[in-house]
Amino acid sequence: MKPSLQLLLVAVGMVWLGWVAGAGALEPSGKQVMGWHPWWMGTTYERYDYTKLDTVAYFSYEVNPTNGNPLTLHDWATTPLVGWAHSNGVKVVLTATLFGETQNNLLLGNPASCSNLIHQLTVAVSNRGADGVNIDFELLGSGVRAPLTAFMSNLTARLRRDLPGAMVSIDLPAVDWNHSFDVAALDGFLDWQIIMGYDLHWSTAAQAGP
Repeated sequence: MKPSLQLLLVAVGMVWLGWVAGAGALEPSGKQVMGWHPWWMGTTYERYDYTKLDTVAYFSYEVNPTNGNPLTLHDWATTPLVGWAHSNGVKVVLTATLFGETQNNLLLGNPASCSNLIHQLTVAVSNRGADGVNIDFELLGSGVRAPLTAFMSNLTARLRRDLPGAMVSIDLPAVDWNHSFDVAALDGFLDWQIIMGYDLHWSTAAQAGP
């Protein structure tokens, strides 16, 4: 399996820069650049400098925690971004988002919902000829460590079975306060583990911080 690629967020606009160990298609510097395109940014993807990008993540598939279906796909089914990026030699992945302890407990505590989410993501990526999935589950509690790992393992197995070469990554908090992420276990099968190291602090803080 490929070792993890841990990435640091280094710029506003959802652009990430990472140090790589063992992943493919590396930049000459030994780094990769992955950028997130939020759906509300419309057609700004037409002005991106694709010579500086390896992968674009479309943000996002908003997960319904009760069953794994999308609350919304935010134009993923029709956005020209996929073809535009591919024509510029850049891969595209779909980001799935779910925020909040209650919501994550609801999803990850239900194997049927997790299985359905895996199916829906596989279909969504396959239908667009995209290159994989990025998982952005945030504000998790302390009881989801094992089910989250199982979900990511099953997602990876399904995607790579149905879409050989599919890329699978997960976004990690800078500090895992609740020990929700089993980084060592995830490292055994994921392509990338991405550290969300934003250049900001709390909105009420007196000064900026990491």
